[in-house]
Amino acid sequence: MTTETETAPRIYVASLSDYNAGHLHGRWIDATQDLEDIYLEIKEMLRESDYPNIEKRDYTCRECGHVWDAQVFYDESTLEEKIPSCPECKAEAPESPMIYPSAEEWAIHDHEGFTGWQPSEGESIETVAEVAALIEEHGDLFGLVLEHADGNIERAKQLMDEGYRGAHDSLEDYAREFCQDCYGEPPEWLTYYIDYEKMGKDWELGGDIFTIEHDGKVHIFDAIL
Repeated sequence: MTTETETAPRIYVASLSDYNAGHLHGRWIDATQDLEDIYLEIKEMLRESDYPNIEKRDYTCRECGHVWDAQVFYDESTLEEKIPSCPECKAEAPESPMIYPSAEEWAIHDHEGFTGWQPSEGESIETVAEVAALIEEHGDLFGLVLEHADGNIERAKQLMDEGYRGAHDSLEDYAREFCQDCYGEPPEWLTYYIDYEKMGKDWELGGDIFTIEHDGKVHIFDAIL
């Protein structure tokens, strides 16, 4: 199932050294990007801080042109600075590093487009990106399913992939459709004795199904998987 989301998932990442200094500095970041691009935006935001608290450096590989940042490492025997190899092509002689001041720590201070799921301040970017991708795949409903699953991503995926029984106008409509699919259309005289609304509520109260109301519809899920 793929549906449009009202707002694409994004996070507001703030510099903690600026925040602790009483200054708001951060950036809204599209959480549906590749993981590397999200981290790059965080790095750029920290680099623009008015309250840097560490020194960082960028290396450029002579062989493939890849640019990366790394902390300073020293040879334990000579105490000389060790030049790191390129993480992309493993070449050993990068250009001289460009050194610059930067903030170091960050936190997620706001978010949009995750529906029922609430990323914490210290939520890993890997988790944020995974949830954002699943919301892109399944629509806003996935955030509500994830909330129902207490943040368990694997459980929420299982419910969406194996347990989703579709969107209906009401629980009564679902019970009626289920019975008709299984047993066919009942004779007209029998329909006066069938209480589909009570049937659907009994299934829900008995723990066979659960429902999520969203976007004017009742979404039905198997509760037993």
